[in-house]
Amino acid sequence: MDLFLYNDTHRLWICGPCGFAVRPAHLAAHLANRHPKHPSAATPALRRAACALMLKRPCWDPAREPDRPVPPPPAPGSPPVPGLPVHPGYRCPHPDCAYIVCNPESLLRHRTRIHADRRPRGRQPPASQVSPLPLYRTVSCQRFFPSGAGSGFFQVTPPAHTERARQAATMGEVEFIRRQVAGALAEDAAAAEAGAQQVPDPDAKAPTEISPWLELTRWPEFLHGHAFTAVAPLAAPPDPTAEPLLTVFSASVERLIEAAYQSIKTRRINEFDQIRINSFLQRPRVWDRPILIQLRPSTYRAYRQVWQRLICFAYRTSRPNAAVQLGHQLTTAQLAALDRMETAAAELLSLPSPPLCTPGPGAADHPPWTTGGGPWVVIQTPRGGDRDRDPEGDRRTERRHAAYEQLDHACLDLSIALLDHPLKGDLFESAVVAFLAVLGVDVEKQTFRDPYAFTSSLSGLIKMAQMLVAQRAVQMADHGQVEHPADALEAMRERFLLPGVAAPLQLAHTGCARLASASRTPPPVWDISTGAMTSRP
Repeated sequence: MDLFLYNDTHRLWICGPCGFAVRPAHLAAHLANRHPKHPSAATPALRRAACALMLKRPCWDPAREPDRPVPPPPAPGSPPVPGLPVHPGYRCPHPDCAYIVCNPESLLRHRTRIHADRRPRGRQPPASQVSPLPLYRTVSCQRFFPSGAGSGFFQVTPPAHTERARQAATMGEVEFIRRQVAGALAEDAAAAEAGAQQVPDPDAKAPTEISPWLELTRWPEFLHGHAFTAVAPLAAPPDPTAEPLLTVFSASVERLIEAAYQSIKTRRINEFDQIRINSFLQRPRVWDRPILIQLRPSTYRAYRQVWQRLICFAYRTSRPNAAVQLGHQLTTAQLAALDRMETAAAELLSLPSPPLCTPGPGAADHPPWTTGGGPWVVIQTPRGGDRDRDPEGDRRTERRHAAYEQLDHACLDLSIALLDHPLKGDLFESAVVAFLAVLGVDVEKQTFRDPYAFTSSLSGLIKMAQMLVAQRAVQMADHGQVEHPADALEAMRERFLLPGVAAPLQLAHTGCARLASASRTPPPVWDISTGAMTSRP
């Protein structure tokens, strides 16, 4: 559970995003009310499992420890408790009073009520009889709980204060002042540099700086508070060395696109259904054409990479320990498909590499972006009779083929589940819509890509979605789930492909179409003859 940090000293579970500890009896309610979209707390079953795992650690519980109604605070001068925010506070100046608040008015009321620190009415006493105590003492403070028992503040000493006291004791006055000024200037420069890398607040823009494109897509609103350099890696291609699992996922996407290419080329999807696939973004017309699959190899590679990056984005953002937490939410079907993909990919990575491979199916009629049969391979076994057979090698080969099949099936399930995400609430709850926002980040310029630089990515997303939908229809027919691929295709069109349906692909297309009224320039449209987003002259 990456949301919480366990403190051994105080036996408390501290919620990192919220910045306070949670009592054992309130863990389930806290997850349900505060973090319902987190992958580890998306369902009641996941919340129960997380609570059961957390309660295995010894926890402070006032119900079981009536003699300790509040957790004991750390001693004064102790470093801050990890996970709790440090507040500037005001401590009562009386030596024996540990009362700390964050509001000086509250401290004044405390002194008046508890210590009777107020001057009497009438003639004032001589100055020598006035209490020499100051109004307050400024301190750094924390607290365990936001309300109830244990919500009082306690004093801590941040490491910066300790270092400052050490420097003051060991340096001369001039050197100490010079060091403090240099440190303050360095902090200001670092804060300014970090602020320049952050996605700007859309509400802070002047009226003359409003971009119709960004106002339409709402990307700054969705990514506000995150740095461009931190967000962009979420949708980056996988690193084969650091991310072998995502490399296997990307190879699965390539196999699926190859299979879809073969299904369309061999007429597993007839011409009428190809027209319906190609015209799903607008209402059918008499001059509509079948889906175009004869593209340049470089175009196929660029388009395929868009979908590979989408799969990588879905996996990276589903991890509990993700460095950047965005606002989208994966559905149960998407999470289940990711789990099956991870299991199958881990099985493939655990198997040794095949000693001998031959070109896979379709080597004689392969897609234009490959040089052979693509990633599909058939493992050859030595010939020469049963005495030369390797039973262990045969079992590994069977396991490898089974893992490939499970991985590709789960990857196709995930792809369809990403498309079949009804947009009923916030549009950015969809992983596809969130991915488009991250894909629009231009790290080098520390801004967002303009609409005309983004059309190639939209073309790739739409083209790959068309081919994967066709392959899903063929797969369902092969498995006996439907009689003909057209039946499955019709069901998918009704759910997330028909014009006007609240689905991610419709949002991607209508968003570009509405750009015309926002920027007074011709919007990019889907050209069925070229199979790409193009701009009208």
